[in-house]
Amino acid sequence: MKKSLLPKLSVVVFMLFTLTVSLSAQTLGDANNSGTIDIVDSLLIAQYYVDLNPSNFYPNAADVNCNNTIDIIDALLIAQFYVGLVGEFTCGSQATATPTGIPTNEPTPIPNNNPVYPYVGSNPYPYGITSASSNQSSENSYVLSEYNSWKSTYVTSSGAGGNLRVRRPANSDDTVSEGIGYGMLFSVYVDDRSTFDGLWNYAKAHLDPQGLMNWQINSSGTVIGRNAATDGDEDMALALIFADKKWGGNYGNDARNIINLIMQYEVEVGTWVLKPGDTWGGSECTNISYYAPAFYKVFAEYTGDGNWYNVVDKCYEVINNAKSNSTGLVPDWCTASGGSTPIVDWDNYKDHYYYDAMRYPMRVALDYLWFGDSRSNNTMQLLTSFFNNQGASNIKGGYYLDGGVIGNYHDAGFVATTACGTMASSYTSFASSVYQEMKNTKSNEYYQDCLRIYSLLITSGNFPNPNSY
Repeated sequence: MKKSLLPKLSVVVFMLFTLTVSLSAQTLGDANNSGTIDIVDSLLIAQYYVDLNPSNFYPNAADVNCNNTIDIIDALLIAQFYVGLVGEFTCGSQATATPTGIPTNEPTPIPNNNPVYPYVGSNPYPYGITSASSNQSSENSYVLSEYNSWKSTYVTSSGAGGNLRVRRPANSDDTVSEGIGYGMLFSVYVDDRSTFDGLWNYAKAHLDPQGLMNWQINSSGTVIGRNAATDGDEDMALALIFADKKWGGNYGNDARNIINLIMQYEVEVGTWVLKPGDTWGGSECTNISYYAPAFYKVFAEYTGDGNWYNVVDKCYEVINNAKSNSTGLVPDWCTASGGSTPIVDWDNYKDHYYYDAMRYPMRVALDYLWFGDSRSNNTMQLLTSFFNNQGASNIKGGYYLDGGVIGNYHDAGFVATTACGTMASSYTSFASSVYQEMKNTKSNEYYQDCLRIYSLLITSGNFPNPNSY
């Protein structure tokens, strides 16, 4: 567990330091992006370490020993730099520079005795609505119960080659990479390591030539849908980062590998448009419901690859090109310019807010909850305004972009993902009502049930940024 060394550190560093070292902006060690590495940077890291949420803090510049953890060692290394005991920080050169008396090993993770991941800080989401529930303790137990019900229904060892898989009963009991990604996220967030390992091992047993999971496997373990799907890959990647933070081991290497492969094969070269798979798509065909800008910021922080911020910017550019300015609704599929894509010929509702697009608020809202990005807030505010006018009990299963109803039925998946969008809006009353509606509206279908668990974790305050762990 974290221990506060801030009082001792404050005394030491204020006695030692009297000069300022000038550097360029965003230099490793310049945690407040002031252009210098000085006492303030050391104290900001110490404050961050004990969950005081300092302002003007840039995590990308704070991990000076490049071990993918911001801790008290980083603060003390900056103190040593400030008095000339170590040289400039560059990943690799400072990895073994350790303050005297400070152990280099990470503390042994403490077993999770809370049924759902217990956030270590004072607030799981620095921005937006922390939780749509009024009773957090009972809600944690409820979410765990719903997860266990989902797991007993959809997670199986049958046909998994000694591992575990998420099955789709209505699709000949097959498995898709999307489901593996969902299952890995759910299991790591509720601290179910054996399920997590079984699912991840299944994914690794079905890789395509690019090193990512083939998107569809039949019930006996044979690949029937070749090549990868980006949404499943990015969920697996985030889950692996969290697994690394929680359990250690080799999850970190696996996370960096899959993140690098996503950048290499699932981001269009030169445009930063997110592709729907590792062998197709890009500017001529993209899927907004795959866009997870908060994840990409985590990837950037975790790997040090700043190109992920270009992907974030491009996601919002495409969203603005494609969304309705009156309803905030986006289409299932589109071009990067927001137009209809001729490449998708299997989805009759590709130009409308349908069963792909409904995941859009579930993913994009997190960028406001975790990072306070105003672009997320603005888009979710507009979308939530539309659904607020519909009413929680009147959310339907599909819409034209102008707000006209496609499916005149109350769908559990649409309700659940709408609830996520409310978290990044100012509609607090509607957030509570649609959250309760999500709890009351259940399904017996794989896709809707997966989105419901995903959304329950987010809206109950149990889906924090893994880099904050």
